[in-house]
Amino acid sequence: MDAEHWFARLRAPDCTPADKRAFERWKTADPEHAADYQDVEQLYEQSLALQSDPVIAAATRTALRRRASLPSMRWLGRLVVPVAGLFALVAVALFVWPLLSTPTIAEAHYSTRVGERLSIVLADGSTVLLDTASSVAARVGAGERSVRLLAGQAQFQVIHNDKIPFTVNVGTGTIRDIGTQFSVRTEDARVTVTVSEGAVSVSDSGPDGARQRSDQLQPGDQLVFSETGVLWEKHKVDVKLAGGWITGDLAFADESLGAVVHEMNRYTAAQIRVGDPRLNELRVSGVFHAGDQQSFVLALQSGWPVRSEQDSAGRITLLPQ
Repeated sequence: MDAEHWFARLRAPDCTPADKRAFERWKTADPEHAADYQDVEQLYEQSLALQSDPVIAAATRTALRRRASLPSMRWLGRLVVPVAGLFALVAVALFVWPLLSTPTIAEAHYSTRVGERLSIVLADGSTVLLDTASSVAARVGAGERSVRLLAGQAQFQVIHNDKIPFTVNVGTGTIRDIGTQFSVRTEDARVTVTVSEGAVSVSDSGPDGARQRSDQLQPGDQLVFSETGVLWEKHKVDVKLAGGWITGDLAFADESLGAVVHEMNRYTAAQIRVGDPRLNELRVSGVFHAGDQQSFVLALQSGWPVRSEQDSAGRITLLPQ
């Protein structure tokens, strides 16, 4: 990417922190890059000062109609001042203004509250199922298919398109579809990608913005990585267990009670508290309906050495029997 494109990219409404880090790496990689960028900035500032001049305005309109080829930006910077002023505006109009003014696909935002699920059909026919307390921002249209997972969890059923890849961005990671069904979850700076059909490629740029790790996942693969760059673990999972939330039934196999309570609490405002730390490591297996805390507690009391207390505000505390 050259100086003119970086100038436009940094002023685009969807410019990301990763873009800014990449720009800094590009600028420091070669002294000429910094000089080129400075030239573009100076020409842009000159153009703002000259845009009210009727002669220059007419020249700009003519240049835009003809799309005339011009010498490099560096050569223009060495012209005498009167000519530089004229060409500055024309050059910026030709090379920078079209980039800044190119219509972009509107980003659509979707979210769910605690206990809700939402199914979304995107413009390309792909579907997104949002889990409880989740949100995404989607930009899908001509030439682009990208979704940002901002919070929570989502399942993606993607319509394959060889020409336009489908990407999901979360934290420092990017998941690229290769024709598949998969889910992505983000929580506490940790990202979990689970593939149920097809395949996806996953890459993580790491905390410093330099792409560091990548892998390809097949059905039954689950990858967990951290935005800090420390964690990167790939393993096999039971797809039905991992995807139980899709139907509203949360399945657990030999999970700690603390982890099970945490997951059940995600789906309702009626929170359960573990009153004795020793209970957190109690192993639990079973299928429990998301949001049904009363049935969950009754099941625990029937199958495990657990009792419960409920205060006047309806808060439930688990205690040893």
